[in-house]
Amino acid sequence: SSTGRSAPSSSAAERDEHRAMNVWAVTPFEPIPTEENIRLMRAGMLCSRLHGRGHQVTWWTPDFEHYTKTHRTHADTLIEVDDGYEIQLMKSLGYESHVGMRRLLNNQLLGRRFARLLSERTDTPDVIVCAWPTPDLCIAASRYGRRNGIPVVIDIRDLWPDLWLGAFPRPLTHAVRFAISPYTRMARESFRNSAAIIGLTDEYLGWALEKAGMERRPTDTVLGLGYERPESLSSEEHVTAEASLAGKGFTPDGRLTAVFAGNFGRTSDLETLVKAAAILDGKGDDTIRLVLCGSGDNWQNVKDASSRSQNMTVLERLNRTELVTLLGHSEVGIAPFRDIENYQKNIPNKIYEYLAMKLALVSPVTGCIRRLIEEQGVGATYEPEDAESLARSLLELAADRERITGCRDRAWTYFTGNMDAELIYDGYCDLIESIRSRI
Repeated sequence: SSTGRSAPSSSAAERDEHRAMNVWAVTPFEPIPTEENIRLMRAGMLCSRLHGRGHQVTWWTPDFEHYTKTHRTHADTLIEVDDGYEIQLMKSLGYESHVGMRRLLNNQLLGRRFARLLSERTDTPDVIVCAWPTPDLCIAASRYGRRNGIPVVIDIRDLWPDLWLGAFPRPLTHAVRFAISPYTRMARESFRNSAAIIGLTDEYLGWALEKAGMERRPTDTVLGLGYERPESLSSEEHVTAEASLAGKGFTPDGRLTAVFAGNFGRTSDLETLVKAAAILDGKGDDTIRLVLCGSGDNWQNVKDASSRSQNMTVLERLNRTELVTLLGHSEVGIAPFRDIENYQKNIPNKIYEYLAMKLALVSPVTGCIRRLIEEQGVGATYEPEDAESLARSLLELAADRERITGCRDRAWTYFTGNMDAELIYDGYCDLIESIRSRI
């Protein structure tokens, strides 16, 4: 599966001929550039690159911060990031859990608010780029674009709502399919009305086209998430981050450090990591240390389990400099996603992050991730939900440091040639400019 740049390209001279556009990006769930000590994700990198190419940019996003579960402003707020780059925060309900009726209600109300705010704007964009999910925002953007003759680009970020089909026992499949049918209809309408669909992988793009009942168009393309090359920390930042990590319970101790940094939610199989740590404890192993950090519904359960382990440390969510420092002390990155379609067909952001930090990759997910590990020689696999298999893979790595070094070298080579944000977001901007020029 391709994750790199495959959008129509243009020379610098050709790009200069494009008139400045007004581009609206609609993406929830990401940190915004005015927040402290964060790393920009897909929308942030795209908006920054578009603005750098001379375009007017408005990023629409909720006032609710997804990861910390806190409100930024409790109101519709327009933030000026720079001349020609603004962020429109939309007042939203908020939610305490990643999964539940309140989050669905939040999304529904957010979609309505977005539609109302769109009707109040006095300016109109040349192009709208909207992340899927959420359906409620996409359908509002799609209908606004259709009414006003504005092309809408749909960026497929995961297989919502189909991912729910794998989250329940097979006898409930028909009931779940019926429950998600309104969102399936929203997907079909949004995708069919789009000027372009972007998939993170070939598989994601294929899913969206099938959902829409369409053949692939020249504008439908694959653009991976991309990741900015890690910046070196200043000596002051490094010292501060080391001290902060020590206070939270991590100091390097010479063992092989295998890290998981991410969401402690239902889509990560952290139970297998806990069991693998117990297996290593039972073997009296003193060569491996599992370090888990992040936030989510299962964080406290995993934290409690770690108190009984000599081989596992669990930390709260880290800021950018702390995370860069922790990953710098690590040799292995674990991506313990559940082996479900949403991950089998994707290369998630976590994979980019690990390879950008030159870590050997360990994951149980079949499909795209397993092919990447095996074909590029960047790590090791283990069988899904099999703690013995995970413990065995980690022990084999710990016993062969030359193998780890080779994996890490190949990880960096693959990242620089296929995953570098500069490559991917230049391609993304080229695509957006080419869509506008077709009209």
